[in-house]
Amino acid sequence: MENKFVIAVDPGNIESAICVYNGEKIVYCEKVKNKEFFDHLEHNITQSLVSGLYARPSIYIEDIQAMGMAVGQEVFDTAKMIGRIQYHLELKNDPYSMVKRTEIKLHHCGSVRAKDTNIRQSLIDRFGDKGTKKEPGFFYGISGSDQWSSCAIAVYGYDMLNGRK
Repeated sequence: MENKFVIAVDPGNIESAICVYNGEKIVYCEKVKNKEFFDHLEHNITQSLVSGLYARPSIYIEDIQAMGMAVGQEVFDTAKMIGRIQYHLELKNDPYSMVKRTEIKLHHCGSVRAKDTNIRQSLIDRFGDKGTKKEPGFFYGISGSDQWSSCAIAVYGYDMLNGRK
């Protein structure tokens, strides 16, 4: 049986992106301020439970990884946000998976050298473009690299859960 909902998070130092994907469409995708993040996360977990006849959503969080370069305060603040998300989910006994960017790149593009534009194009090739207001496409309303990243994480998570490697 296919898992009905994946909630994906692209954490950031000030704002984080959340994407909910049900295998057929992007149900929700927003970039929210970290101060409001947990309200959005809880709302989407609740909506997933109600819509999926109480099937627990699978949660995927992008993790940071060392790339051999010096990092600034933004990376440390992002790491703190990741820790807060993990702590929040663990208090509620909500299981989650951490995923590194290289896994996303390999899954969607077959190369760890892929860039965000390559991942976005891979998603468009698979599902279709954004479309227009008059004729919305699969990714209609998705904007900014953080939202696209959360979509890539959500699709990756759904594919992993359902044996579509």
